[in-house]
Amino acid sequence: MQWKVSAEIYNIDTLIQRVCEIEAHCNPLKQKDDFKEDIQDEYLKHKICFMNLYNDINKYMENYKSHEIQHDKIIKRIQIDDMIKKLQDELDTLYKINRTPPLKLIGNKYSFKQKRAEEIQNLRDELLIDIINRYNQLFQDSKVETRKVQTLKSIQSRHNTETFCNKKSNSYFKELSNTDKETLNCWHIKSKELDKEIEDIGNIALRISERAEKLTSESAKQKHVIEDIVSHVKFTSSEATSVNASIRKLIRTSSNVTFCCRISLTVATMVVVAVIIVLAIKKLV
Repeated sequence: MQWKVSAEIYNIDTLIQRVCEIEAHCNPLKQKDDFKEDIQDEYLKHKICFMNLYNDINKYMENYKSHEIQHDKIIKRIQIDDMIKKLQDELDTLYKINRTPPLKLIGNKYSFKQKRAEEIQNLRDELLIDIINRYNQLFQDSKVETRKVQTLKSIQSRHNTETFCNKKSNSYFKELSNTDKETLNCWHIKSKELDKEIEDIGNIALRISERAEKLTSESAKQKHVIEDIVSHVKFTSSEATSVNASIRKLIRTSSNVTFCCRISLTVATMVVVAVIIVLAIKKLV
C-alpha cells in the first residue's frame, strides 16, 4: 500500500483516521481478536449502566424522606424498586458476557476474564447488596428479613450456577398487592380531585385579583374627583367670604340712601292704592 505524501491533515479527526488506517495496514492479524474486543466493549457499556443506576438509586433514597405526601412516597418507592431490578439485570448481563468463551485460547487468555469475574464479585458484594440492605432499612415492614435472605440467596445462586446464562432472571421484590394498588388508585383519584380544587381556587383568586385591580382603579378615580371637589369648595368658600365682605362694606357706605329709597317706595305704593280705590268707587256709582 502506498501512502500519498501530498495528503493533508486538517484536524484531529483526520489524524485519528490516518493513524487507524496505518494500524490496520501494519497489523492485519488484529482482526482475529475482534470478537474479544466486542465483548469487552459490551462489558464496559453495561458496567457504566450499572454504576449510573447505582448512583441514581442513591439519590432517590436520599430524597425519599424529603417527600411528606404519602402519594409521592409510594411513587418514589416504585421507582426505586424498578431501578434495583434493572441493577440486578445489568449484573446478570455482566455475568453472561464474562462467561462467553473467546474464539481461541492462547497462553494466559483467561486472565482478563478472571479479573472481570473479581470485579463483578466486588460490584455484587460492595454495591448491589449494600443497596438492598439500605433499601430494607429505609422501607421497614414485616417481610424485610425474608426479602433480604431471598435476595442474597438469589445472588449467590446466580454467581455459583454454571447454567446461569440460560436461566430467567428472578425478581427481588414482589409486585404490588391488590391493597397497595387500590391505595395507589385512591391516591391517584384524590390527586386529580385536589388538582381540580386547586385549579378552581386559582380561577377564583384570579377573578378576585381582577376585581381588586378594578376597584383600585375606581378608587383612584374617585380620589381625584374628591380632591377636585374639595379644591372647588375651598375656592367657593374664599369667594363667598370676599362677596360677603363687599356687601357689608356696601351696606355700611349706603345705609342712608337705602332708607330714602324705602320711604319713597312706600309712599308711591300708598298713592297707587288710593288711586285704585277711587277709580273703583267711581265705577260703582
